[in-house]
Amino acid sequence: MSSVIFRNAGYAYPDRQALADVSLSFEPGMHTVLTGKNGSGKSTLLALAAGVLRPTQGAVSVTASRRPAFVIQQTRTPESMPCTVRMAVEMGRWPHRRGLLPLRALDRRVVAAAMMRMGIEDLAGRQLSELSGGQHQRTLVAQGLAQESDILILDEPTAGLDGAAHQLIRSAVEEELRRGVAVIESTHDLRDIERADRVITLERGRVSSDTRQAPAAPRLDRDESLSGGVAGTGGWAP
Repeated sequence: MSSVIFRNAGYAYPDRQALADVSLSFEPGMHTVLTGKNGSGKSTLLALAAGVLRPTQGAVSVTASRRPAFVIQQTRTPESMPCTVRMAVEMGRWPHRRGLLPLRALDRRVVAAAMMRMGIEDLAGRQLSELSGGQHQRTLVAQGLAQESDILILDEPTAGLDGAAHQLIRSAVEEELRRGVAVIESTHDLRDIERADRVITLERGRVSSDTRQAPAAPRLDRDESLSGGVAGTGGWAP
């Protein structure tokens, strides 16, 4: 069963048509990459899949039991907004909270594990406004991982990152795929495109190609994927 289904979906902003006549489905355990020029509709498609936007034409349905985890591109955090790295990652557990009750011990363990996977556990007490771009991006990815959703949506998660940060995110994506998560990612990075099971190219708000491929890098068992030490290395900063 598909996790997300687009049926002749489109979206129009007040000044332009961003997407039109999109019919796609995204399957569990499959890594789908969206590519195309800036302005081709990638971010709008991701926002529709995440439920952040509602289609102005057609329909988008999500069959997963939990709402999608949506990791946006890192944005500047106002210095007047106090929020630590740990607090930001904990937001990923809010869908699991019972009302306004505090996070449970299980939630705190999930948050700690997500920070460790992104190598930011030593930054837990830092304010978001103090972080570098790479640290901020890894914090947002950790928040998405902490949500433990069946659908992980990533908007150019590795843009502007160095090799070590890039590998941390790629390892985490591989782990989520082995867990059966549907991963939908936009990217311009050829390395990320080559690792995908499926590549969808958008052009002027329409799907111009939809290709399935054998990933360039095989999916390893979790222990083997971490054996190189990159994904388990704490204290690293770009």
